[in-house]
Amino acid sequence: MLNKQQDDGTTARDHLEHEARNRAMLGKPAPKQLENIEIPYCIIYIWEWYLDVSWGRGYSEMGQPLPISHSEIFAWTKLTMTEPTAWEISAIKAVDRVYLIEANKK
Repeated sequence: MLNKQQDDGTTARDHLEHEARNRAMLGKPAPKQLENIEIPYCIIYIWEWYLDVSWGRGYSEMGQPLPISHSEIFAWTKLTMTEPTAWEISAIKAVDRVYLIEANKK
């Protein structure tokens, strides 16, 4: 993740933003890691649901995020009166797996 603190006390985002300023002075584009990812409109609701469910996420004693469980998704569906399909639940879980990979990188 770009906001994770590195050994020198700064984040990867800090380094990339510094590089982007240097590149801008040379008329070059910013690093690709700083580009915004555009989510297709037809699935933006999946991202919004993921963010909503993610607020109930648990964390380990070491502060690492834990996977969103099916029971957490079930509770969210009852609280929000949302009826996701099996595909939509799979999509939420897939987004969470990617998040966990990035969040747990050292």
